[in-house]
Amino acid sequence: MPNVIILISGIFLGIVGFYLFYKFLSKKKLLTPADCNSRDAEDFLKKRGFQIVEKKRQSSVVVYVNGKGHLNTEAADFIVERDRKRYVVKVVNEIGVDPTEPAMRRKLIEFSKLFPGLEILLLNLNGGELQEIKLKFPKSETELLFTVFVASFIVLGIVALVVLLVQLKLY
Repeated sequence: MPNVIILISGIFLGIVGFYLFYKFLSKKKLLTPADCNSRDAEDFLKKRGFQIVEKKRQSSVVVYVNGKGHLNTEAADFIVERDRKRYVVKVVNEIGVDPTEPAMRRKLIEFSKLFPGLEILLLNLNGGELQEIKLKFPKSETELLFTVFVASFIVLGIVALVVLLVQLKLY
């Protein structure tokens, strides 16, 4: 009987000890690959003269599907500044990343809309390259036609005003 009590208490103490040891290890902050990449990216940007303004800034968008709103967030890896210009930085770890490839282009367009007023930098840690991305959307034909119409209307209005002033001998 005393051997059974010792065995049960030994098992119980072993389970409690293992649990406490596991809790102790899980509380330790271990570096993840994302943390290492973040540090590498930070060093890369600082070496090129950028000042880190903010890390992991989040921006939200509500997507409506059949009238039901879905809140989504996107995080920028960094907001940096150099020469009084601010940039949003997207960090990638892929070889041969092409900003004109459809999936990456959509992501960059999304960044331009979620972080307005900021230029976009694409940082490829594997390739060791930093690309400045600028997006320009050409105007449609109707917008161009409307602009020409408004400009010609203004010019005709000024000409009519000058002709009227000359007729009234005020000019």
